Amino acid sequence: MRSFIVGIFVCILSFSSLAQSWQQLYDEAEKNFNRDWNKSIELLEKALPLVEDELGYEDNYYAQVLNDLGLAYWHTGGMQKAEELFNESLEIKRELYDGQ
Repeated sequence: MRSFIVGIFVCILSFSSLAQSWQQLYDEAEKNFNRDWNKSIELLEKALPLVEDELGYEDNYYAQVLNDLGLAYWHTGGMQKAEELFNESLEIKRELYDGQ
């Protein structure tokens, strides 16, 4: 029985280490800036819902991920998507810093 419990504990630890936080995804995306913009897009797309869940929509980090995702789309020729993301990021930052 004891080895069964230890086995379950080891499985839980291994699965939890596979899950990446939005910060880890963001850091990895930054490492790919100017090298592999498509990889940055993939990582930032995964990070975006995680940062929203953790910090909320009206948070500076959420706006930063949007902005950097826009930058990655811009570098890959996705101008319309980039503009949408830049505008959304700018709107959040204006709300956060309005009057400061």
